[in-house]
Amino acid sequence: MRVGRGIAPVEFVRGFVSLFAACLTLFTRPEYAGKLKVPFLVNFVVLAIVFFGLFLGCQELISWSFDGDWGWFDWARPSPDSWFAGGLAMLLAAIVMFFLTPVLIETVMGPFLDPLAQATERIHGGNGMRPVDPGFWANAWTGLRGSAQILVVQILVLPLALVLSLTGIGAALAFILAALLNAIVWFEIPESRRGFGLTHRLQVVRRNWPAALGFGMAFQLGLLIPLFNFLILTPATAVAVSTLYLRFEKLPGAPRVRDKANLARTQDRG
Repeated sequence: MRVGRGIAPVEFVRGFVSLFAACLTLFTRPEYAGKLKVPFLVNFVVLAIVFFGLFLGCQELISWSFDGDWGWFDWARPSPDSWFAGGLAMLLAAIVMFFLTPVLIETVMGPFLDPLAQATERIHGGNGMRPVDPGFWANAWTGLRGSAQILVVQILVLPLALVLSLTGIGAALAFILAALLNAIVWFEIPESRRGFGLTHRLQVVRRNWPAALGFGMAFQLGLLIPLFNFLILTPATAVAVSTLYLRFEKLPGAPRVRDKANLARTQDRG
């Protein structure tokens, strides 16, 4: 596998195609046999709960906003039970899902996707690939801590994204912004396996932004594909980011999170 950055358009296409190529890989490589049932099940349950929760929440918000007296504009007030209210609730739920769902799903799914990431790295690295096993709970805690930081940023950006989504060029900008945030969220899988924190992840994504952006846009598209989104999206994502990460140009000399204590003791002894 060739490591390093290439021409930006080629890297963008590589990142975009990686998600759908990973989907095919899941069903054609024997290394993934027996590792798909739990991720598929958890992926379906988490996505279903998040989407219907968002839809019901948006529906209640719209019903509340449509109630009461609109004054001079009361003639234009839609009924909370109208098709317009239902469609608007569905649209708002989809927009919020684009921005908030990836970090929520990754936080829950991360530990369950680690076996797929491990198998992917062994496929590309061969039997000589040193296994990385941070453990279920260590992986969960690292993912929760990093996801909380990203979630704060997403919540702050969400109002602007909602406004932009109502316009033509604004919708495109909101889509690109969501794609970049998706890349930052999901590359936590290979980064946390090596003990790196959010700062290092941001640097790696920025350094390899064309491929990261391509992957993020593919993930956004995957959220819209029926069945693919509820069953295969996150397992394929784990395979895609693990493959792309091995191709990425990394930053040299950055101490790993779990190695900081050892590094400090070594410096003290020195």
